[in-house]
Amino acid sequence: MLIQLEDDEPVSTAVQPLPADYRAFYAGVRDMILTGAPSPVPIDQALMVMAVIDAAQRSAAEGREVAV
Repeated sequence: MLIQLEDDEPVSTAVQPLPADYRAFYAGVRDMILTGAPSPVPIDQALMVMAVIDAAQRSAAEGREVAV
């Protein structure tokens, strides 16, 4: 569920997750750790996800919109 503010009112939108093969992801993590293979998720994308999660936590704690 995606919740956004429009005119200071929350608007909910259903979001369907994309199909994924988590076994392949974790196999990629294993290979990265054991053999130095490339990360299954590019580092810049992982850092952006962490920034979004941090902003969401700060937003919830402070009760306000937080820029990423």
